[in-house]
Amino acid sequence: MSFAVRQFENTVISGGAPPPPPPPSLLPFQPTSQGFGVGAFNVTVPGASGGYNGPSSMFVEIGGPGGGGAYSPYLTRSPPGCSGSGGSGAYCSSTIALTSANWGQTITITVQPGPAGGDPTYSFNGRPHSGLSFAPSPLNSTVTGMGLNMVAQGGWGGSFTPNVSGATPGNPTGGAGGNSSGGNTSNQSGHVGGGDTALPNLSHGGAGISGRFISSGAGGDASHVSGGDGSPGGNGAAAVAFS
Repeated sequence: MSFAVRQFENTVISGGAPPPPPPPSLLPFQPTSQGFGVGAFNVTVPGASGGYNGPSSMFVEIGGPGGGGAYSPYLTRSPPGCSGSGGSGAYCSSTIALTSANWGQTITITVQPGPAGGDPTYSFNGRPHSGLSFAPSPLNSTVTGMGLNMVAQGGWGGSFTPNVSGATPGNPTGGAGGNSSGGNTSNQSGHVGGGDTALPNLSHGGAGISGRFISSGAGGDASHVSGGDGSPGGNGAAAVAFS
């Protein structure tokens, strides 16, 4: 007599509580931006926090300061006139794609102040200028770190006399605009300051370069009032935005 052997598959039934639900997805990063005045600053890339993801992009822009306007001794002479005005600072910007590996990394921003205008005591020329030992060259606003090396040069000061360092051909007493380098989205030179004029025309500083959140420093005007100093250059500026 033969017997049929019936085979059964063992079924394992798990007991206890069900598995926990998957963690909730992080919400998209909320865009932020911050501006900076004169000084040195460390800016850290934010990470995931409070249920929100970290950023995927960083935008940074800097502007150099404007050059100072010159003193105008010819306002009291005949024929009366103004000296040259300062050039404006350069502008520079970059955009960087971010991953979680960048969260917590830091960039360093340095923003320079606008230098003084010319005066009847020390020098008729606006700062910075050839021959001024404390400011012989333009002041640079910079961004470094995370592969960035951005430079936005300040403008040159306006001149009392033509054919000096920093002057612009064809506009011999207006300060040259600053130059820029290192930006991967924009590098713009500053505007040349106005040259010497005969009254009633007045000399004005070069206009600042406008960016997304900031403008570079405008050039200072040459003095328009007898005995008055030239105007200082406008301060540099910077801004950072995460999105």
